[in-house]
Amino acid sequence: MLLSLVAFASNFMWWGIFLITGIKTVYYPFDLIVSTGCLASVWFGRYFQKPARRHRERISSRCE
Repeated sequence: MLLSLVAFASNFMWWGIFLITGIKTVYYPFDLIVSTGCLASVWFGRYFQKPARRHRERISSRCE
């Protein structure tokens, strides 16, 4: 999650620098791709953990 926030902030920092200085370059947002990938991995991790947790709770309640 921290890496995602750093990559997102880096994107806007460089965008601001290029905007202020007037530098014209070909731009490809690698840092936004990294940020999106990090957030997606966190979201999918939580998505797949929730059903597994429910399944463990059901099994433990049956064993008692």
